[in-house]
Amino acid sequence: MKSLSMYFLTVLFVIFPIKGNAQRIEYGRCQFGLKAGTSVGIHCLERHIDVSAGWRFNRKHYLGIGTGYQQTDISDDADPTNENGKVPFIPLYADYTYYLPFNAHSNNSFLFGIEAGGGYYPDKTPCKENYDNRFSPIIKAKVGIDFHVVKTLNLNVGLSALVSDVSGIGIDVGVTF
Repeated sequence: MKSLSMYFLTVLFVIFPIKGNAQRIEYGRCQFGLKAGTSVGIHCLERHIDVSAGWRFNRKHYLGIGTGYQQTDISDDADPTNENGKVPFIPLYADYTYYLPFNAHSNNSFLFGIEAGGGYYPDKTPCKENYDNRFSPIIKAKVGIDFHVVKTLNLNVGLSALVSDVSGIGIDVGVTF
């Protein structure tokens, strides 16, 4: 986990010097993101740290690819001995985000998006009975607000609905640059 944090910091310091405001662009450019969050369901909990990279076509459309590290915990009420506790999960997904700028403050915007892909449990699955099925599809719908901070650095805060082995409602906080 420590090496993963160092990787994220390295990416931040290498990419940060890009000039211009992401909300004011009328042309395409690369956009990178880093976010952390959690999703809570009826019998599950998921925490994640994700990175993404893609193309910001204009001030409204972004398409990219993302990956990261998730920790899932599913409780099996029918058979508590079937639980494996907190297990790691590595996602890989496509990310589409639509930005809708505020009328009065065009540097800030609402964001709507979807992340779709799959992931892999490298160690063990959340429930012992599903040990053979280490791959899982992921679909996450998201809505939030994107705040301009400085240059190309923006802060994102949003809600999400996750559908996969761990399904629930969550919150994400992240930055794009």
